[in-house]
Amino acid sequence: MAKHTPEYRTDVLSCPLNAGKLNQLRDVVLTMRRIAKREASHQWTRFYQNKWEGFEQQAKAGWTRPWVEDNTLRPGLAQMVMGQVAASLKGHMGIVQNSFAVLVQGSTIPDTIRHQLHFINRQKAWFWGCPVQLKQTVNGKSQTVIVGDEVRALARHLIRRALSQHRKPHFKNFQPQLDQRGCLIQSSHTAKHPYWLSVATLQKGKRLSVPLEMHKAFLDRNAQSTVYGSLFEIEQKGPPPQGRENVTRAMQGQAPSFIAHMRLLDDKHSVERNPHPSGLAVPNTVRLLLANDHRSVQIGVVSDMSGVFEHQVATYQPLRKELSLDLGLCSVLATDDGELHGQRWLQTLTQFDKLLTGIARHRQRLGLPVSSERYRFHVNRMRGWLKTEIHRIVNALVERKKPEVIVVERLDFFKNPKLSKRLNRLVSNFGKAILTRKLAEIEKQFGIAVQYRFAA
Repeated sequence: MAKHTPEYRTDVLSCPLNAGKLNQLRDVVLTMRRIAKREASHQWTRFYQNKWEGFEQQAKAGWTRPWVEDNTLRPGLAQMVMGQVAASLKGHMGIVQNSFAVLVQGSTIPDTIRHQLHFINRQKAWFWGCPVQLKQTVNGKSQTVIVGDEVRALARHLIRRALSQHRKPHFKNFQPQLDQRGCLIQSSHTAKHPYWLSVATLQKGKRLSVPLEMHKAFLDRNAQSTVYGSLFEIEQKGPPPQGRENVTRAMQGQAPSFIAHMRLLDDKHSVERNPHPSGLAVPNTVRLLLANDHRSVQIGVVSDMSGVFEHQVATYQPLRKELSLDLGLCSVLATDDGELHGQRWLQTLTQFDKLLTGIARHRQRLGLPVSSERYRFHVNRMRGWLKTEIHRIVNALVERKKPEVIVVERLDFFKNPKLSKRLNRLVSNFGKAILTRKLAEIEKQFGIAVQYRFAA
């Protein structure tokens, strides 16, 4: 049986809050952010003391922390922080392991020693106190070999070098992730907002109700539950109406007529309570996204979309064999059919260029660093526009052309002489990354193969 690989996606939902609720939710985020830094320090200390055996991700009997004992953070919230921090550090060590393997593979050491170093890296035995044994073929026979002290010393040197190449996670912008122990989504028939999120606060037994403004894409996915598998556990009153009707009612601030209670499914019981052919299981998980200026909070609802993607791949019927795309700056993409997409691309970028160049010139004249709150705000605006435009064009091409294979030339976005060097660098780096991620998303979502070829 094939192993289930979840595909998590986050839908960012707005939540209009008054000053009191905003302060309470902000206190939760900032407190968990401070605890995340202390938790990371505790995890690294434990990691080194336990001979690099791993990070503590799940609480066991007798689990505690100093910040739990002094009531700085409740045990449930502290355990959520622990799991999120440990997962981040585990991913960081995975990157370090890859760097270790690259260093070993690029060396000129004998194959026997290289094999032993790879074994130590896979077993995370860089600093083990006991002897390291492995099975190795010597003269055509399989033998148990004890790794020598010189090879283990070399492994310690290489892992320290690999660690120095990557900065540890700092958790300065830590965004808490709450599971079913700390959040609950419910519907309301009488309130102005049809959906509310109940969030645990720092005070024991006290919860905060947060209104959610669900956008069309999120509601469309819920309305298509009969096809893809339900995102929520729903108690129905009578037969459900058409999905588009629910979307329209929700967009108008009304609760869908057939929903009496709605709760995000959790990992443990979702398949048992709500089995669907697609196997979709959405964890009861949300993320609290605090803005950099601490003046607003958004809610990110995390969903496992693997079931939806499997259904879309199975039902996708291509209309053509291949679709070739060329990148540019005057127009975003040009197809092999001669179509130009994003023809006002350069005009909009020129407006951003004038704005950003003016801010940079003014601050340099005053002897100040170019980066400022206003400058970063407009850079984020430009990046958001780039992402929206590229996603819109790629989605439209896939919907109309329905190719089996997408071929992209391995070229950077052309550097336009009409734009400044600063903006050319921003667009070239960020635009290429957006397009690459979007094509990878299309490949998972519809099974469309993506090929990169060098220009002739």
